[in-house]
Amino acid sequence: MPLRTARQGRNFAVSILPVLKKLASPLGTPCFRTPQPPTFDQMKTTIFFAFHLLFLLHQNLCAQTTNTWRGGAPGHASDWHYYKNWSLGRVPDEFQRVVIPDVSSTTLRYPVLRSGEVEVNSLEIQPNASLTLTGSARLFTEKIDNRGACTGCEGRVLVEPDPDEAGFARN
Repeated sequence: MPLRTARQGRNFAVSILPVLKKLASPLGTPCFRTPQPPTFDQMKTTIFFAFHLLFLLHQNLCAQTTNTWRGGAPGHASDWHYYKNWSLGRVPDEFQRVVIPDVSSTTLRYPVLRSGEVEVNSLEIQPNASLTLTGSARLFTEKIDNRGACTGCEGRVLVEPDPDEAGFARN
């Protein structure tokens, strides 16, 4: 097959251009029109949807979720870091409120934090429930409500209500 010269290639492109324009626009009208300014109703609709989208995003980003301990996952029955032990299906993070309920009538397994540093928004240990910290584990929270037992928490649970002030939680 012979190679095309630059001139032949340009002529081919020029000859096919009208065909491509007709294919792109079946009614024969130009595909690229001068944009028209939106009407007042279109602007109202756009603003309405943008406002609601921002409102919903704000609600979801700022909403504090509660992640409740379930425990009892096979092979990881009391492992804090195992996602299946939590009600939201993920390990708690710094934006979540953590609740450790009395599971004595269900899984009989309370959380054990064996190592690492964990940060949660708030921690609630309900009556007859317990949390155990072992090894080098540390827990940071803005608020703690301990109405149960917290074994090994002395000096390892840091309550930080304000970034400028940090104090140790009481057992």
